[in-house]
Amino acid sequence: MLILTLRGRISSLEVPNFVSDPEVFLMEKRIGAVTILLEDTSFVSKLNDLLSSYGEIILGRQGLPVREHGIRIISLIVEGTTDEIGALTGKIGRLQGVQVKSVLTKYREVPNENSSENIS
Repeated sequence: MLILTLRGRISSLEVPNFVSDPEVFLMEKRIGAVTILLEDTSFVSKLNDLLSSYGEIILGRQGLPVREHGIRIISLIVEGTTDEIGALTGKIGRLQGVQVKSVLTKYREVPNENSSENIS
């Protein structure tokens, strides 16, 4: 227990035990969808390389050329921590001629050695 002094008052704060409580520092996994709109095909190889480097969090991928509009749409189903998914979408968004949007579900998988329960 840690005791803090705030404006002349003493209050206590429970500090988590990082050794005995693995959930404190292990990040939960989320399932989500990422939509990528590609307007400039000259960046396809850079995008594919980027997606390949994040292959461990990509569960599914579907590409759709919309020829009448001159664009390509790629949809991804991902499962990873919010940091991993955010890193992927951030790097995609920095590519020229590419737009990206993502959405995460409420489903959460908290890593725990003793249980396979999921939080919904």
